[in-house]
Amino acid sequence: MARFDKFSIWVILGLLFFAISAHASPAFNVPIQITSNPGEDFAPTISPDGKFMVYVSDKSGNLDLWLKHLGAGIQPPDQRLTFHSAEDGSPEISPDGNMLAFVSHRSDPRGDIYILDLSKKGLPVPIIQQPGEDRDPVWSSDQTALYFSSRSSSTPVIEKIVLQGLERTELLRPGGVNLSLSPDGKHLAFVTGETHSDMKVYRFADASTQVLEQGLFIDISPRWSVDGKLLLFTRYQYDTNHDGQVGIDDNADIWSVEFNAGSQGRFRQLTDSSTYDFLPASLSETSILFTSHHEGGSDIWQV
Repeated sequence: MARFDKFSIWVILGLLFFAISAHASPAFNVPIQITSNPGEDFAPTISPDGKFMVYVSDKSGNLDLWLKHLGAGIQPPDQRLTFHSAEDGSPEISPDGNMLAFVSHRSDPRGDIYILDLSKKGLPVPIIQQPGEDRDPVWSSDQTALYFSSRSSSTPVIEKIVLQGLERTELLRPGGVNLSLSPDGKHLAFVTGETHSDMKVYRFADASTQVLEQGLFIDISPRWSVDGKLLLFTRYQYDTNHDGQVGIDDNADIWSVEFNAGSQGRFRQLTDSSTYDFLPASLSETSILFTSHHEGGSDIWQV
């Protein structure tokens, strides 16, 4: 469990362990390694044009945010974006690619939300600095607001904060964690963990909530595909450490589920269970990035 202590606060909250059985996996594409830094690299967020990503790394000795240019050929060295001694994580690039929302522990050990202007050289600006845990910020489609998960008691709440005036409104109680907004801004995916991990989608048009998967699997970290037709997510389904139960110590896989016009379609497994694969992000309609322990450490890979 020690290998996850550094970043589990950004990923998993309130998940329990379940015993399940599973079937054999299909064939998979061979992943390509994107980062190979000393230390742990994880949680990629990709610019809308696919030209760069921001990820979390402790290669500086502390959990900071780094920018990496993507594409063929020789690219500039990765650029360090945050320099505070406190941990930074949960990066989310804005729809125009110029701003970055993230969670920092620099002013609150439970986490506050900051914004960094990627087009300028400046310091991050605090958006929320109040008691309680604030996490998983995602941008509204028009970039005027952030949705996020907050927790001041045992139950997480999903809130919205308008950046002009910083007015907060409650969207969903009880809410969840691991938020992801669809590209068209009509649906918000999230995870709940009242008794186990359920993946759900909130529809803004009628304030309804749809359960995508409910059962013995542990499903977390949903992320929309660039075209909004799929939800990528992390699933724990196999007892890979043979302790008689499935939990977050077992190897996780990357999965997708079809989601079109509010309907749920086919589930598909994208990576096998030979390594620990988690935190997917959509690079294009045919390619994703994710975090994996393929080479022993935590790096970002593409498939």
